[in-house]
Amino acid sequence: MAAPAAVSLVMRLPRLDVPGALLATAGLVAFAYGLLEGTTGAYAASKAAVSALTRTAVLENIGAGVRINAVSPGALDTTMSLRPGETEDDRAARMRESLPIGRVGGLDEITGTVLWLASDDAGFAVGLDLVLDGGASA
Repeated sequence: MAAPAAVSLVMRLPRLDVPGALLATAGLVAFAYGLLEGTTGAYAASKAAVSALTRTAVLENIGAGVRINAVSPGALDTTMSLRPGETEDDRAARMRESLPIGRVGGLDEITGTVLWLASDDAGFAVGLDLVLDGGASA
């Protein structure tokens, strides 16, 4: 019996052999699908797959000195956090009511974390999927 195509594809992926850090972007939806109105099941599954692949890839590549982590951002100050027809002011009002932090995250708040994960200062951070969501999943 032949292996499913997805399994065969994963088995053919090359191992990484240059020490360093690899970062993936999963998403809050991988952890809290029920909290995100309007999110499709396919999108949620794809983000959950990134999270699972991150953990699996660690086991396959850490011996070569490759640290692999992911970040799962929640609502950020991008058009993706706007609902259809919603203005930025509408979104701000919605976030004040729905997020514990009361606002969307700034891109600089995510990039600082990503830069840390990629740095030598995060040398013991391996296999993380760091949720940065302003308390949405708390």
